[in-house]
Amino acid sequence: MLTSKLLKGIPHSHDDIHALLTNDSGGFIQAILDCIPMPVFYRCIKGIYLGCNHAFSEAIGLNKNEIIGNDLFHIFPKDQAESYLENDAQLLKAPGNCVYESEMRTFDERKFYVRFHKVSFNDKTGNVAGFLGMFEDLTDQKKMEKELHRLATRDHLTQIYNRRAIETKLIKEIVIALKYYRSISVAMLDLDGFKKLNDNHGHQLGDQLLQCVASQLLSQRRASDYIGRFGGDEFIIIMPHTSLSDAEQYTFQLRRYLETHCFGAFPSEVGVSVGVSSLSSENMVGKSASQVLDELIAQADSAMYRDKGAGREGSITKVCPTCDILAG
Repeated sequence: MLTSKLLKGIPHSHDDIHALLTNDSGGFIQAILDCIPMPVFYRCIKGIYLGCNHAFSEAIGLNKNEIIGNDLFHIFPKDQAESYLENDAQLLKAPGNCVYESEMRTFDERKFYVRFHKVSFNDKTGNVAGFLGMFEDLTDQKKMEKELHRLATRDHLTQIYNRRAIETKLIKEIVIALKYYRSISVAMLDLDGFKKLNDNHGHQLGDQLLQCVASQLLSQRRASDYIGRFGGDEFIIIMPHTSLSDAEQYTFQLRRYLETHCFGAFPSEVGVSVGVSSLSSENMVGKSASQVLDELIAQADSAMYRDKGAGREGSITKVCPTCDILAG
């Protein structure tokens, strides 16, 4: 008896079900949409919203009556509305479905990173009438990915590139140098007096010195350069499209800058030894990127230790790119 009462108002034929779905006077379709936790919308090919669910309304920050009947430019900032229309136009040319990721900004300046799932739908004549879409909020996921990338590529103490990341950057720049016949230079910097500072004043002060050096190197970094911590108290600077003479002059200025803006703040004598190496495009012919990397680092490292032996008052030691002769 109870079952028959419950079934009394439910349509039984396929025609009745079709009528229920095409005429939503009872709010059946809207009820289904509002049960979906992901934001759902549908709009015509002109970008006017025909409907949406509660989750979409909440995500956008507008009531449904402020959304339905209005176009994209009433819902989103102009540049974003234009990008959505452009994507609609592509789907109009090739009807079906598409998935893409994009930043979403609302008029109240909230920002999301979302993944859209969109599909075209047709009218009775078989022509595309509009687009049904939903999106996933990937904001937290992207933040986590960004943080994981930072942890994987940054030195935890100084927040500059770690050794693995800086070597990856160097390989990429070497590939570019090989392709476009450009020179590339590398500088290795090793702190003098670091162990003594640690032993006499504690590792906390030693950490502060490393952070100070990294911070000052970043502050003086040229736009094209990369700064990394190579290990311990050793730093590396990658200088793409830079000749030996320019690299030597730049790192000489860096040394003086560190002496003025960093080293004087510490209770024991500290300094830096610097070695520079450079290879022109002619010197890299026939070599792989990994071979060039090994050569650049080995030469800069050798030059740095020669500089350390000469004392900090001497000029920066550098490697001649053509004859591999050390000059002081």
